[in-house]
Amino acid sequence: MGNLTFQWNTTEGESLADDPKHQRLRAALTAVDWDFAGFKPSARLGGIHALHWYPASFPPDLVATMLDLLATPGDTVLDPFCGSGVVPIEAWMRGMTAYGGDVNRFAVQLGQAKVDLLQSAQTEVCDQLIVDYLAFRKNSQSSWRSVSESSLCDRAQFGSDAARWFTLPVLRELAILKQWINGDNSLSRKWENVLRLIVSSLLHGRLSVVRDYHYTYVVDRSKVKQECRTPTDVSQEFAQKLKAVFVDAVLTRAQVERAGRRRKGAGTPPRFENVDAQNLAHFVAAGSVDVAFTSPPYFGMNDYVRSQYLSWLIFQWAGYDTDVCRETGSRRLRTKSTALDTYYGQMQKSFAVVEEMLRPGGFLIVVFGASHGDFVADDDPVDRIRTMLMAGRFRLFWSGTRRVRFRKINNTPSLLSG
Repeated sequence: MGNLTFQWNTTEGESLADDPKHQRLRAALTAVDWDFAGFKPSARLGGIHALHWYPASFPPDLVATMLDLLATPGDTVLDPFCGSGVVPIEAWMRGMTAYGGDVNRFAVQLGQAKVDLLQSAQTEVCDQLIVDYLAFRKNSQSSWRSVSESSLCDRAQFGSDAARWFTLPVLRELAILKQWINGDNSLSRKWENVLRLIVSSLLHGRLSVVRDYHYTYVVDRSKVKQECRTPTDVSQEFAQKLKAVFVDAVLTRAQVERAGRRRKGAGTPPRFENVDAQNLAHFVAAGSVDVAFTSPPYFGMNDYVRSQYLSWLIFQWAGYDTDVCRETGSRRLRTKSTALDTYYGQMQKSFAVVEEMLRPGGFLIVVFGASHGDFVADDDPVDRIRTMLMAGRFRLFWSGTRRVRFRKINNTPSLLSG
């Protein structure tokens, strides 16, 4: 993952090279060790971003460092490819107005769940949710005990493919959880989105028969060498995760409060929209953004929508297939001859809109993922997008390189300023 910064100049040929303020900023950016070697998405992270895993997620420290250097409270921050919402959430916690857009409605729900937790999570509420769930489970187990696999998927409104990835005892427990979340209990209904995401966060790595394998095995419907069918206590896994999420939210809010930053009641929370970057004008005013901070989809590297396939099988939200088709540069399209040109065209249109959103003098921070698969041949997407951005009003302000040790990807961050 790389970090690259560009500058957007309003006067043709204008240079900020001799500006002492910007010289100090470049020196500060260069002094940072952008590797953040301790960050591993597969490990449990502390803080609000531990709620749910997401492919190629931003290390929170990277985002926090960039925002602390380049933005101030009161600024407006936009992430047009917001994914799990790290940028908007970190900006909000620093007293900034924040927007996040993504074609994956699961990502939008994830970002909103983080907002809900930061605003309202209390350990007492968590304890009551666990009590209510365990009581509901006790009263419901008998009604699911003798239900067959096929009947269970139909009755619980699971996708029929769910039986391939979960054992029957796990499916029965998931049916109870889903019934409780969607039921008449006012407390669980209030926290419905958060509870769905907590269940979702456990599905692949803790509850499925492919819990020891990468999520792409599910995306590709691949057979694995050895399925994990050992018993797992779903209710215990859920209760432990629920408690950890609420504690993380409470602690994060306390840290924000101690730092004198924005917290509940102190400002408008981030706005997340299920929208592609070419339609940002529907919810962000032109010329209103001080910092656009994003990592565009890495061509051919991830299936961001389909990464949550197991969650969709259990919760069956509308629009999943639509989001799959709207996603750009996805891994599933990496071998199509026209996919790369389509990707470049969509990136050009998207960043043209981002340019309209930025105020004169505003920064665009882009973190590129550099891959060297055969599907791109000699056409490096990082260089191509960088050249595309520089052809407009953006000017390179600073560039750095970040090494991701756990994957064969180098991250190249870029900063543009206006």
